[in-house]
Amino acid sequence: MYVIGFSCVCILLVIYYLKVKFNADEFDVKDKYLPIIGHLCLFLNNRNENLKLFHLQYGNCFNLYLFNQRIRFLLDPKDWLNVNRNRSFVFLGETFSRRIFDMTHNFFGQAQLDHELQSFWNIFLKNSNELNLLNDKLNQQLQSYLRAKRSQLNQCGVEMNFFDFLYDLLFYSIGRTFYGEIELNEIRNEFRWFDYHIQYLFLLFPSLIYEMFFSRLFTCRNLLNKFWLKHVHSPNESHLVNQRTDFILNHRNYFSDKDYSGEKTFLLWSSISNTIPTLFWSLIHIFKEKNLFELISNEIERNSSVHLDSIIDEVLRLYSNPMIMRKAIRDFQFKLNDGRTIEIKQNDITAFYPHIAQTNHNYFTNPNQFQFDRFTNGKAEQVVGYLPFGAGKSMCPGRLFAKNAIKLTIIHLIQHLQIHRDEFQRFSIEENPKRQGIGVSHPQRDFLFTLQFK
Repeated sequence: MYVIGFSCVCILLVIYYLKVKFNADEFDVKDKYLPIIGHLCLFLNNRNENLKLFHLQYGNCFNLYLFNQRIRFLLDPKDWLNVNRNRSFVFLGETFSRRIFDMTHNFFGQAQLDHELQSFWNIFLKNSNELNLLNDKLNQQLQSYLRAKRSQLNQCGVEMNFFDFLYDLLFYSIGRTFYGEIELNEIRNEFRWFDYHIQYLFLLFPSLIYEMFFSRLFTCRNLLNKFWLKHVHSPNESHLVNQRTDFILNHRNYFSDKDYSGEKTFLLWSSISNTIPTLFWSLIHIFKEKNLFELISNEIERNSSVHLDSIIDEVLRLYSNPMIMRKAIRDFQFKLNDGRTIEIKQNDITAFYPHIAQTNHNYFTNPNQFQFDRFTNGKAEQVVGYLPFGAGKSMCPGRLFAKNAIKLTIIHLIQHLQIHRDEFQRFSIEENPKRQGIGVSHPQRDFLFTLQFK
């Protein structure tokens, strides 16, 4: 049966490939292109290294293909700023939320409704009063989780995986900050499986591929979404979740159960998926270097965070690698910053990969080195080539909360844990290439550390 199914898939892919007219372009990358699947192998392997190589060979503009979908990469940050201003490009939010979180989006096309829904991000994640309430609640949840851990341990502590420890710490602390008193243990394993494999849903595979090879991933997603249907409101949930939920429930003509539950899965995933690895890499650098550990410890005692802020910004510069995409809604000409004009076809995907600029010597000195004080002037996001949170209207609305979550967690861990720095010095920094293109890289492997309280 498997052989028959595989053969059918191959035949259908050939038909799909032949059905769509292939128009060669002077910017097409011929290297490692294969019929039908295009440059799929490059996307599945080390995207950072492959895109850097193509950047050296082809410059700031080149085309790659996923199956028969052309993806035009524009790697000059100034070009991307112009893409954001051009109304002929649209954000792929609807496409991704349908594919990844199984929303139906009956509310799309309802401009006022969509505007009001998105306004909750500004009200609760950017307004200082509401953001402070979230920070205070998160602080309480972090303390509660660590107290519970302390009560389970003896004075000698216990060995456990470091990334796993941070994952659970933020999964439960941030989850309860947003959703209140809710039993997250029910979805913990499904959520980790979903998060670990979610990168495949960001690739623009034909639907047939997803149906044939990613059934378990969809099963996990469906279990997560069904969980929220059992927990419409929970005690002590955040104002953000409370009011967004009521807004959706009050407009049931436009929002389906899939929209409601998919929104909640999306909020949980987006709040921790990049926060956890950013916290991981920040702590690795702080704990590996004695002088840096002492500097941050002293800074925390003085109730300051100048260098801690700089470390987080530097970690994002080095380890964040989202692939930001826009879709063309018509044929038109687009003028590049270097003076060239390119032809954009309807349904073409235009992509920017900030990691290329963030590790480019034209924007940063010694770009591949970690420099903890690089951003002590607090001007990271003013650098043209620095875009770890995206740009324009689709820029991550939760970036302030995420940074505060990372800082609060680092402060608690330094204040309350007995740090065995030799365990961190033995760790060799390697990124997992499978996560590249989604956000902040995860580590290639975890390592054991001693969880011990002072």
